[in-house]
Amino acid sequence: IMKCFDPKQLPVMTALATEFAVCDNWFSSLPGPTWPNRFFFMAATSGGLDGSPSTLDIIQATTVEGYRFENGNVFDLLDANCINWCIYEGDDFPVSCALNGMDLNLLEGRFKGFADFAKDLKKPGFSEQFVFIEPKYGAHAFDIGGPGDFTCGDSMHPLDDITRGERLVKEVYESIRNSHVWNNSVLLITFDEHGGFYDHVVPPPGVPPGDLVNEAYVQNHFKFDQLGVRVPAIVVSPFTQKNIIDHTQYDHTSMLATVEKLFGLQSLTNRDAAAQSFMHLFSLAIPRTDAPTSLPNPAVN
Repeated sequence: IMKCFDPKQLPVMTALATEFAVCDNWFSSLPGPTWPNRFFFMAATSGGLDGSPSTLDIIQATTVEGYRFENGNVFDLLDANCINWCIYEGDDFPVSCALNGMDLNLLEGRFKGFADFAKDLKKPGFSEQFVFIEPKYGAHAFDIGGPGDFTCGDSMHPLDDITRGERLVKEVYESIRNSHVWNNSVLLITFDEHGGFYDHVVPPPGVPPGDLVNEAYVQNHFKFDQLGVRVPAIVVSPFTQKNIIDHTQYDHTSMLATVEKLFGLQSLTNRDAAAQSFMHLFSLAIPRTDAPTSLPNPAVN
């Protein structure tokens, strides 16, 4: 989808793609909508969910019983291995909040407003080793029923434009780059799914997760044996060479595969066990000092 924009329309993402690594074979985890693809990011499965949950399902997940998977999710895995994590949220009801057990994590302060991100990184005692950032989905009165038409958010979701999302990416990168965590960091920027945009590359086969399927989640009886279409993905790290185009085949569980290899953790399902990690992009022996400390301003809409 990045080819649909002139570089002048997408200056922040273009700068990062030329300064670090852009992945041109990153596929969504299934040819479906946001929710199951987000769950593959966080759990290497959707437990059988192959469509969009209803408003009632979302309300129940965020208030009563969250989505539960046989092997848990990445946050459970990190907790089991005493690895600190947190979620910075642009909205009061991020998708990650719909996971089982997140109500307790919310009470324990694991969810923080995105406005605290840059400030927290400046603290010498910042100890989170895994950070998940969810954007702001809309400027209207967001509630547990959903974000409406997405206008005036910063997730780059239609009907909104890309400029606010570019501003979010710029702020995230510059906050990390100008903090003490930079020399031990990796930032992955990608998108849950393609939003229906055409791609000429046929989605390849995918490894079914192999965990228990919750029949209450099933809508279309999809076998999870095919990936979805490609999405933009950029990997940013001081250990990544400049101007790399990575043709490796990835899907969203490649993020999990990379985290698992970095921290020596077990896989959650057969999908992340088979996924390629992007560890090979950290090829430099010492961190770069030439990475820009600031990025271009977003285009004016």
